[in-house]
Amino acid sequence: ITVPRQWGGAEVSAATLAQVIAIISAADPSLGQIPQNHYSLLEDIRLQGSAEQQAFFFSLVLQGYRFANALSETGGETLYINGRKGYCAGSLYAHWIGILALDADDRAQLAFVPRDSAGLTVLDDWDCLGQRNTASGTVLAENLA
Repeated sequence: ITVPRQWGGAEVSAATLAQVIAIISAADPSLGQIPQNHYSLLEDIRLQGSAEQQAFFFSLVLQGYRFANALSETGGETLYINGRKGYCAGSLYAHWIGILALDADDRAQLAFVPRDSAGLTVLDDWDCLGQRNTASGTVLAENLA
């Protein structure tokens, strides 16, 4: 619903998106949290992606693909596409994972990685009180291309 019209989406306003999430959250707050990172990553693509990246990823979203994140470090070290990310909401349900990593010049880069990539493991290890259904498990990256 947030894909820009020029790419075939509905391009709803932030207010409409918030209303949709509120309706979903009324049933289960976990369900409202899951798409948070999906929409955030789509906004990153909209604001910073090249036309080629926008065409590619927005097309996938319109086909039903879901995105999740692997942004938060666990263990305190900065990771270079090898390592462990925690609190990855929606990762068990996603087709693509946005992984925050540093390049060779220590610049933050957001890498979009297909969920079934060699070297990418999503663990169903989220154990919490409250929002149990967010699928916020651990993402392990080992020599991702």
